[in-house]
Amino acid sequence: MKSILDEIRFGIKARLFYHLDGKEQEVRILFPEHYEEAVENTPARILVTHHHGAGGYYRQCFYDRKLDYKKYDEIFFRAEAEEAPAVTAELSLNRLRFPFGLSESARAAYEGYMKGHLTDAADVLFEADDSEGIRFLLRQPYWTGEAMEHALEKAAARGETELFSFLMEEKRRLFPREKKQRFEL
Repeated sequence: MKSILDEIRFGIKARLFYHLDGKEQEVRILFPEHYEEAVENTPARILVTHHHGAGGYYRQCFYDRKLDYKKYDEIFFRAEAEEAPAVTAELSLNRLRFPFGLSESARAAYEGYMKGHLTDAADVLFEADDSEGIRFLLRQPYWTGEAMEHALEKAAARGETELFSFLMEEKRRLFPREKKQRFEL
C-alpha cells in the first residue's frame, strides 16, 4: 500500500480489513492530497521544494510496511491546518467510526474537531449517500440545533424521505420542545 500511495498525489480513500480472533474488522482511512512544487531562487542559484497539503505527512505513517495508526493520529493537527474542512471532517469521522488502533487522546482530538465541524461531516456523508454514517453520527453527543437543522435541510433537498423522518425523530428526541402551559380562569 505504501508504494501505491507514494506514486499517487491525489487523495485516496482506503478500506482495510483485519482478521483478528476470528472476527473481521474494517477500517476506513483517508490519505489527503499533496503535491510538491519546485521554486527557484535564481540569483542564489537555489532550488527549494515546497510541499502543499497534509497528504505527504500521512503517506509517511508506515512502519515495516504496515500503517502506524498512532503516527497517523498524531499528525491530525497538520490536516486541521492544511486541509479543507470537508477533508478533515471525513478523516475525523472515519477514525471515530472505525476506531481500529485509536488511542483515547486521539479520540478526544477527533471528537473535539467534530463538535465544531458537524455540518461539514454531515455534508460529507450526504454526498457519499452514507445513511449508515449519518445514523452513526446521530448516536454521538455532538449535535446542536443548528447542525440538526442543516442536516434536515440537506435530507429534504435530496429527497431522502426515510432519512428525513429519521432525522426529525432524532431532533424531537435530542431537542424536546417545552410544552406550552395553558392557564384557564
